[in-house]
Amino acid sequence: MAGAYVLVGPRDRLEDPTAATSPRDVVRTYIDAGNARDLQTMRAIVEDSREEHFVPGHVEILLRDNMIVDDVEVGADAPTPGDGTMADGWEQIVRVPVELHIVQSDGSFPSDDRTVWGYLLVRHHDAEPWQIIDQGAG
Repeated sequence: MAGAYVLVGPRDRLEDPTAATSPRDVVRTYIDAGNARDLQTMRAIVEDSREEHFVPGHVEILLRDNMIVDDVEVGADAPTPGDGTMADGWEQIVRVPVELHIVQSDGSFPSDDRTVWGYLLVRHHDAEPWQIIDQGAG
């Protein structure tokens, strides 16, 4: 009798984005880090006050609650006003639209369907890397 298990803990440590990394590439890295269970990179990308909301505290071994996505299309980033949003008070604000296929989730997203999503990224000046401060549908 043979047995096997699947490791769902961190598989790879991705490189943290720098100030030169485009908002689109920051979003792509965040999504790739989620698929790789690289919580350290996810934390580096998310604005500090939003970390608890966007980054799991740990990866549950062998649970199917961990989101996995594929067929990701990251759209062009566009400057957006921050008034009335989590980005209020930041100097540079962009929205990055994403369309992706959810392979697995905790049930809060439909599986086997394309999902339209978006990320709001911020920074105070060009010398800082972009950080995700909010996300949502649309």
